Amino acid sequence: MKLFVCEYFTGGGLIGKDLSSNFIREGEMIIKSLLASLSKFQKTNQDIEFFFARDYRLRTKKFKNSCLYTPKKNIWSFWESCIEKSDAFWPIAPETENILERLSQIAIKRKKILIGSLPKAIRQTKNKYLTNKILQRNRLPIIPSRIFKKISPKFLKNLEKKNWILKPIDGAGADEVFILNKATKKIIDVIEKKIRNRMFILQPYLAGQVMSLSAIFTKDDFIPLTCNKLIIDPSKGSVHYQKIEVGGAEFLRNEMTRIVKKIHTAFGGLLGYVGIDFIKNRKNLVVLEINPRLTTSYVGLARSINFNPVEIILKQFDKNYQNMREVKKRKLTVKKVVINVSR
Repeated sequence: MKLFVCEYFTGGGLIGKDLSSNFIREGEMIIKSLLASLSKFQKTNQDIEFFFARDYRLRTKKFKNSCLYTPKKNIWSFWESCIEKSDAFWPIAPETENILERLSQIAIKRKKILIGSLPKAIRQTKNKYLTNKILQRNRLPIIPSRIFKKISPKFLKNLEKKNWILKPIDGAGADEVFILNKATKKIIDVIEKKIRNRMFILQPYLAGQVMSLSAIFTKDDFIPLTCNKLIIDPSKGSVHYQKIEVGGAEFLRNEMTRIVKKIHTAFGGLLGYVGIDFIKNRKNLVVLEINPRLTTSYVGLARSINFNPVEIILKQFDKNYQNMREVKKRKLTVKKVVINVSR
C-alpha cells in the first residue's frame, strides 16, 4: 500500500504566507511523531510505502527519501496529484474553512482509502454549535452555547457580573478562543477586530480542568487509548496550551469511556484517530468538542502506550481486518508522558 500523508501547516498550507503561524510548531511535532510510528510499523509490514508533503521552505533531516517538497504555488493541485498517485491518504488538517473536509472528499472522489473520518462526520464536528446540539439531543453534558453576533453595550455591562468564552464556530484547538470578563474589557476593541469576519459562538465560562481522550474509532466500536490532562494559559484574554500530560488523567477513564460510547453512537462516520476534549469541574465531566483528526496529544501517544497506535489505525482500514476483537484482547498499559506545547 502506498500511503500519502499531508500535515496541512508543514505540508504546504501556508504557501504564499509566512511561517510564523502558531500551528507550525505543533504541526512539526505531530508529523515527526507520525512518521516515526509509520517507520516502525513498516519494519514488520514491508508492503507499506509512505511519503509526505513538505513546504519547500522547511528542510528535513529524517525520512528524506519519503519527502515530497511542495511547489511555490498551486498547492491544492499538488496535493491532489499526490493523492492520485497513492492507494491511501491520511490528512492532518484543521476543520476551519472546510480544509479537512475538502481534502477528505478528494480522496473519496479519487476512490482512495481515506485514513480518517468521513466528510459527513467532519461537517458535524467542525461546527461547534451543531456538535453541541447533537450532544444535547443524546443527553450528554455540554456547556450551553449560542451564535454570537456582536459586542453590544448591554453585553459589555454583563461582563461586570459574568465571565464568558468566545470561540470560532469552526475553530481548531485553542485558536482565537477568548475569555471575556471585566479585565478583558480593556482589549475589547482588539478582540472585536479579530472576530469581525468570522462566525463565533458564546458560552458561559466554566471553571475546571481541561482534559481529553485519545481514541480510535471504527464503524462498530472504539478503543480508548489515553486520558490526557491539558495545561492551559488563559492570560491576556485568550487561551493557549502550555503542555499536555498524555495519560495524565487515567483516573477519569471509566467516566470518559461511558460518554464516548454515546458519542460513537451519535456521530456516524467518525473513523481512525479521534480526540475528544472535556472540562472537569466539581460536579461532572462536560464535553467541549470533538476533533475528527490527529491532535497534539498524539505526539506522546506512542511513548505512553505499550503498542504502536499506527498499527491499529491502519489495520482497521484493511478489508481483511474488519473488527477490533484482536486488539481489545491486548492488555493496554499507559504511562504519563509530558509534551511541552508552548515555545
